[in-house]
Amino acid sequence: MLALRSDMPVYLACGITDLRKSIEGLAAIVQEGFHLDPFAPALFVFCNRHHNKLKILHWETNGFCGGKAHLVRFADDFLVCFEQPQDAQRFAAQLPMRMHQFGLELAPEKTRRLPFGHRAWIATEARHEPRVTFDFLGMTHFGARTRQGRWQLQRRPTKKSRRKFLQKVKQTLKARWHDGILVHQRYLNAALRGFYQYFGYPGCLPGLNTLRQQVLYAWYQVLRRRSQRSPQGWAWYVAQGWFMAPVPKLRPRDTVAR
Repeated sequence: MLALRSDMPVYLACGITDLRKSIEGLAAIVQEGFHLDPFAPALFVFCNRHHNKLKILHWETNGFCGGKAHLVRFADDFLVCFEQPQDAQRFAAQLPMRMHQFGLELAPEKTRRLPFGHRAWIATEARHEPRVTFDFLGMTHFGARTRQGRWQLQRRPTKKSRRKFLQKVKQTLKARWHDGILVHQRYLNAALRGFYQYFGYPGCLPGLNTLRQQVLYAWYQVLRRRSQRSPQGWAWYVAQGWFMAPVPKLRPRDTVAR
């Protein structure tokens, strides 16, 4: 968490910097190359060879970050990943005070600190404990073993996301009770394709197929209730060429961010 002031000086490192350097390496560049104090209240900015990544060195009373840190934010939801446990502990202790300065508060039911990643996965398997999972942006994130035995981050739609989507589909079909079959089909195709595009990660195929069947059954119930004396059953509707829904398609593995 940076407490920036409008009068805080910013120093840009000209040229190319190897961003694989540690905190000590960057501090040495500031001290020996710039002849400045790396503990001064200032920002020291470094750029990589391709000029598409930055690394900022800034000292506060709580110290430098001992390892890598990564922030993912969407609207008012955010996820912070730390390489070192002590950095996560210090961040979690100071975050409520920093947010209070801006009149903000953390939601206790959505806030937690947990070990996650390859090392935590190995330790959990050694202790025969259940795997650690967390929900973020409508997806449950968890670690799993690949066929080659390596750790891999996997995602799947949360139960809440699937339930909300199915409820919305049922409500829309009831609102369009007497519309034509083609109108229903166009709506369901668009809704399912949008759901597939967002949740179509490797490992999500079983859940998406289940959701597809639930949507078809909800459509079947709506069509049957149009008439009080409908003799057709599920087998008759499945045999019709128009009674169908798009099949889930997953994202290519080379486009999935790890």
